[in-house]
Amino acid sequence: MFHKSPGAFYFSFTIGKNMILSWSLIVIGALFILNGIPAMIFGAGGIFYIFLGAVIVFFGRKLLRKNKNKINNIKHLDKNALANADYSHVYEDFAIGISERDRKVYLAENGKSKTYDFSDIRSWRYNLESGGAVINGGMAGVARTIGQDRMNKMASGFFVQVRDIDNPEWQIRFPHDSEQKKNLLRWMEIFDQKVNNR
Repeated sequence: MFHKSPGAFYFSFTIGKNMILSWSLIVIGALFILNGIPAMIFGAGGIFYIFLGAVIVFFGRKLLRKNKNKINNIKHLDKNALANADYSHVYEDFAIGISERDRKVYLAENGKSKTYDFSDIRSWRYNLESGGAVINGGMAGVARTIGQDRMNKMASGFFVQVRDIDNPEWQIRFPHDSEQKKNLLRWMEIFDQKVNNR
């Protein structure tokens, strides 16, 4: 997602929707389990309901745990830096913001964040990985394709090299969708115009 000014609204809205979904799954799964117990006692196929309920509860808890991690990671984001930015982007626990007035770039990645002066920015680039799908591989092929897709997502993003011994390169991820390349090119242009004054 790309926009001009306030940063974290989309992120918090997404977390809210996912929290509702995860709790809904847990409640629905619990209802399946509760309905399956009497059915099992009376021999009416309750095992199926209990199994289905357990699977639903499992995925609900997994989604809930994932959302709690996102909420914990958003705490490290400097909401003031994002709110004061002329351009900002927040996706999962990755964020970037540029303030022309202060001549600062705010970067956040996987629980760490820092603000840099324009003069500390050395270079920037983007990488967009795709491909590697396995055709006609059965379940093993599907698993390899899913694994390759995940590796592509992890290697893709906007990369900023800075004058910093501890964190010389930052990766900012974007949703892996049809708009990803457009958003990455937009951020290349923003950095060219604002940081590099081209």
